[in-house]
Amino acid sequence: MIIHQEIKNLVTDWGLREDIIEKDYVIGWVLWGIGSDPELSAHWAFKGGTSLKKCYIETWRFSEDLDFTVMPGGLYKPEDIEPLIKHVLERVYDESGIDFSIKPPIFKHADKYLYTEGSIYYRGPRNARTPARIKLDISGAEKMARPTIIRDISHPYSDSLPTPAQARCYAFEEIFAEKLRAMGERGRPRDLYDIVLLFRHRDIQDEPKLIKSVLEKKCELKGVSMPTLESIRNASTKGELISEWENMLGYQLQALPPFEQFWDELPNIFNWLEGKYIFKHN
Repeated sequence: MIIHQEIKNLVTDWGLREDIIEKDYVIGWVLWGIGSDPELSAHWAFKGGTSLKKCYIETWRFSEDLDFTVMPGGLYKPEDIEPLIKHVLERVYDESGIDFSIKPPIFKHADKYLYTEGSIYYRGPRNARTPARIKLDISGAEKMARPTIIRDISHPYSDSLPTPAQARCYAFEEIFAEKLRAMGERGRPRDLYDIVLLFRHRDIQDEPKLIKSVLEKKCELKGVSMPTLESIRNASTKGELISEWENMLGYQLQALPPFEQFWDELPNIFNWLEGKYIFKHN
């Protein structure tokens, strides 16, 4: 385990709070534990903002939850996954020294939705008196539109994750499509932030047809309408987005750009999906 001073030094370098950096550090180790477990690594697909940060783009915003979709044949009920997660945490402790014994993990099952929410408690390098928490979201109902990909886990700290440090992840294009669908359904600040940054990412700019086709498939699988610029604008959530912009994103970034820069990019995103917006590359 790294020492507290390393986190203090990173506060200066990254412009973030100590507890956020510590959580990112612990998330990396827990993800290693899940990714190296034979049962979980075969059936749990890592998704969401944390997967972007830990497995695709190291400079992405910091994210706090571990979100997984359970593939066919995988386990998601609390009574099935609790012993597996406890074993994962024991292995992580043996390798890193991070203390998970301060409070046992807790899992709750939502019967109607094939969904389990978990909480993992830890004491990390800061040695805080009260336990910190990582939230797990485990969905057995979500259907994927693309094959999963094995990705390396980013760990920008002085200790090293045991090799191979990898996780089964959603494909990059499916993460983007999932974020677009989420923006149409719930419109949270992090969804708006993520879709705009993904839209601006060079690796995906030449693939509007691919993203649109995956988005269509995602919406079809879930039985929801395709998001449109008009549906997002008419959802009457702009006021909520503005009011929550700083509160939900400010602590995850060194400098949070103004809301309007992101809101004003939405027409370009939907024009791009329709082939009406072309990036100009130098």
